[in-house]
Amino acid sequence: MEETNPFFQTNVVLKCEYDALGRRVARLVPNGSNWDRTDYYSAGFQVLEERFAENQADPDTVASDPQYQYVWGMRYVHAPVLRDADTDADGDCTDDGGSERLYYTQDANFNVTSLVEPDGDVVERVVYDPYGKPTFLKADWTLQEVSGHADGAASAYANEILFTGHRLDPHPTAWYRWWLEHRGEYGTGEAGAAAGEASP
Repeated sequence: MEETNPFFQTNVVLKCEYDALGRRVARLVPNGSNWDRTDYYSAGFQVLEERFAENQADPDTVASDPQYQYVWGMRYVHAPVLRDADTDADGDCTDDGGSERLYYTQDANFNVTSLVEPDGDVVERVVYDPYGKPTFLKADWTLQEVSGHADGAASAYANEILFTGHRLDPHPTAWYRWWLEHRGEYGTGEAGAAAGEASP
């Protein structure tokens, strides 16, 4: 799948690669004349690890450094338990001082409602409109502030697992929710993309 800028149809703004089961295995975003690449490693339809490489000349070079690792619950395929992040870019998501562990809380519809530190402190909350568009809040319920984004429009922790436990792509011109991943369906319509909705 290749998403182009609607104003300049020759400029690629996002490339995604999928496997035979319809799971996204790579996401490439242009970075000048180079590429930022994220590779996804899954078991079933749950992403277990994301690896990231920045500013690569060759878009086909697979990223080697883990950026995030996930643990999923057994009660539902889209029930995340925790995410470990590599915060010092050393390729280790669980080392002391260079990693971050956050736990997910979800409501009865498996919407992610907050991110929680191991000591139990909430660091970010999420609320949704009826169509699944998220608003990100600080622990004190005020709008989250992320540089380059409108208040409440982005996660300060780069969290993409949101509405009904599905992934919402943060790319500014291509909001995709990995909805019905086993069928490889995703939203591309104007209304759906704006709300993070999927096309049935």
